[in-house]
Amino acid sequence: MSKRIVKFVSLITVAVVLLSALVACNSSERQSGFTGDKLKVVCTVYSVYDFASNILGDEAEIKLIMTPGTDVHGFEPSSDDMRLMEDCDVIIYSGAGLEMWLDDVVKALDNKSVKLVDCSRNVDILDMEESVTELFENEEDEHHHHEGNDDPHIWLSPKNACIEAETIYDQVSVLITDEDAKAGVRENYEEYKADLEQLVQDYDAVLGDLSGEKMIVSHEAFGYLCHEYGIEQIAIDGLTSGESDARLVSQIIEYIRENNVSVIFYEDLVNPDTAKIISEETGCELVPLRALGSLSEDEASGGMDYLKAMRENLEALKILG
Repeated sequence: MSKRIVKFVSLITVAVVLLSALVACNSSERQSGFTGDKLKVVCTVYSVYDFASNILGDEAEIKLIMTPGTDVHGFEPSSDDMRLMEDCDVIIYSGAGLEMWLDDVVKALDNKSVKLVDCSRNVDILDMEESVTELFENEEDEHHHHEGNDDPHIWLSPKNACIEAETIYDQVSVLITDEDAKAGVRENYEEYKADLEQLVQDYDAVLGDLSGEKMIVSHEAFGYLCHEYGIEQIAIDGLTSGESDARLVSQIIEYIRENNVSVIFYEDLVNPDTAKIISEETGCELVPLRALGSLSEDEASGGMDYLKAMRENLEALKILG
């Protein structure tokens, strides 16, 4: 089947799902996702939702479609998600290839006036080859978590977070017409910008002298952070259970022993079974990091946010020094 036909079929499928959602709901039910007259904003992933919430505050009604516990790489929007996007004024998304479903969804929307805000638009995007060193070549398993060559995990760099926040402010504040509300958003942004810039300084203080260090991770999410500080990110993800992977695990264990690696970082929402096996064989300490594409239910209900999570990550990363 040609790429053109595949794209056409995909677009038709999205359109049918959207139409079904709209037919199932009357006009008042369609508006039930948003309840007021404020600017209606939909955010795709948690990181941009948190940035937008801190900047826009009470001057917008903000909805997150990748709710706590969602696998951001395998996400497909539901009919409720699509109804929210049909009814909103702005869709804020992370970009860099993360939301590969978004283009087809937007084409299927009747709402052609929705504003799209790509938070990656001013970020220097890394190719995956720049972002990660892989210790193995598994011919039977295409283990990259996304199609394409770009590393989508831009938010895990505090410096990129500053850029993303500025993009959200610049692109969305112009849609707020009330002068008092606009002034409030400006104040929110300046305060949050200062918090993010302090986070950058704190990361610089801890990681600034670690150029050349190796960081073994279970999931290749920290490439931007490592690239900024000259740290080599080495990923062990992509392994599945089976005889073919036993050889790959052995290669990783051998590498860890030869290079005196003492710690393996694993993403908090990713199954760490392989990392545990390697840890047991090598004596490496397992240390969790939050990747922040999504939160767990407990984190969401416990008041976790981007700044808190990144500070916890920084505490964990001190072990590298």
